[in-house]
Amino acid sequence: MTQKSSCSELEKRVKELEELVLKSKGIEQELVESNRLLKEIQRVARIGSWLYDPITDILNWSEEMYDIFDLPHQSAPPFYGDIRTMIHPDDWTPFNNTLTRALKDGT
Repeated sequence: MTQKSSCSELEKRVKELEELVLKSKGIEQELVESNRLLKEIQRVARIGSWLYDPITDILNWSEEMYDIFDLPHQSAPPFYGDIRTMIHPDDWTPFNNTLTRALKDGT
């Protein structure tokens, strides 16, 4: 391989990397906008979202979940057992059964 062909190959690789960086920046901007829209939709509709980590027993709440339960956003994420007092007693058993079934089935 000659020095000229090595430079040409290097220039080609640099151009490919530049294109990948531009593409990833575009994807990042789309993700930021998507998250902004999700937050806005949740705020307007007064619905929140959450993820449960059964290993740590922690619920990761969206900002709107904190607003719904009138908790400061800086609060530590609640543990699963903590939310029992936040959910109406008539709703706890179906809620708990649904989550238990989802964890068992992996859905």
